[in-house]
Amino acid sequence: LDSHWLPDERLSLLGSVVNPFRRPVVPSALIAVGMDDQERPMTYAPAALPAGHLRPGEPVPFRADVPSADDVSEWVIVGHAIPSTPGDGPAVALQGELSIRRDPQGQLFAVGRISNGSDAPQWAQVGALLSLREQWVSLGVFETPTVIPAGASLPFAIDIFPGAEEELAEHEADRGDLEVEPFLREAGTTAVVREIDAEVRRFEVIGSRLYLRGVARNPGTTAARACIVAAVLSDEGDLLTAGWTAPAETVPPGGEAPFMLVLPVPDGVNLSLAEFDVQAFGVSE
Repeated sequence: LDSHWLPDERLSLLGSVVNPFRRPVVPSALIAVGMDDQERPMTYAPAALPAGHLRPGEPVPFRADVPSADDVSEWVIVGHAIPSTPGDGPAVALQGELSIRRDPQGQLFAVGRISNGSDAPQWAQVGALLSLREQWVSLGVFETPTVIPAGASLPFAIDIFPGAEEELAEHEADRGDLEVEPFLREAGTTAVVREIDAEVRRFEVIGSRLYLRGVARNPGTTAARACIVAAVLSDEGDLLTAGWTAPAETVPPGGEAPFMLVLPVPDGVNLSLAEFDVQAFGVSE
């Protein structure tokens, strides 16, 4: 296990799991538990394991952000998986490669696009494993707050890579020296996608983040939880940054709800020359 402190004082653990069986398995749960010197559990956190299938003997990264590490002398990783069954292949895929960027404060973030090629909404989790000289450095994770509609292709950003900047500085390396390996996990849902309209009313840059504020409206006849996805594109159409938000409250028919999107800002980019693309949809169970 490797560990790094997060700005919110959680401890981020980076480790690997290996499938010891002779056939692929599908992970269903993974938890990191901190034990004291008397083997009593002191803290725990669910771990992100952004891999849909584990092949026999193949190490796969995980990340667990635990709220506290006081009095912890040992970490125990508890997992559960089920046998993999033959299927029709993944419904969710990445479009193109993940791009690594820096914000004005020197923090790394990744941008990419994810598509749902199936005829049903899908939940997804994307992992971006950064490696330097064949050594794992950090794992960034993006999880869709709701679902990806059937047939949709949407942008996303991963803006937390614990310990990445420290590792680059220690080895006198730059982001161009990093290798990026994507991982993808998906799950079908029973959600129904509804029509939602979104209007951005205000945007401003504070520090290294772009804040978009607006209102989501429900023109339909069924209450739905709004999901807003924003992308910032260069004048050549390149994806510069992106963000998702899904306010907890549902929007009633004919009603509206405020939203705020927070996007990492790429260093050296003039946003006045960029194009903003905002998409919205609703989800009901």
